[in-house]
Amino acid sequence: WRSNHKRALQSLDAGRRSLEEKPRSVLLFPEGTRSDDGVVRPFKKGGLVLALQAGMDCVPVAVCGTRRIIGREVDKFEPIVACRVKVIIGKPIPTKDMS
Repeated sequence: WRSNHKRALQSLDAGRRSLEEKPRSVLLFPEGTRSDDGVVRPFKKGGLVLALQAGMDCVPVAVCGTRRIIGREVDKFEPIVACRVKVIIGKPIPTKDMS
């Protein structure tokens, strides 16, 4: 999907219609994938476009320390004896005045 622009737009439109029919929270990862080294990659704009079209606020959430559990090389979740994960929840960002 990442390389198919038309399919990505269709997916965003389907998501918008679904949210109009049944409003709910949506979890999106703005980078579009996990990084190999933990460095934050450039954000894709699809999630913001969806939020703007649906009139939804964005709540930024940072999840740190998950590479050991779900790194790119991992194709399934494996039991981990111990792993510290930090979750930081930011303040909601209103989208109603954005374009």
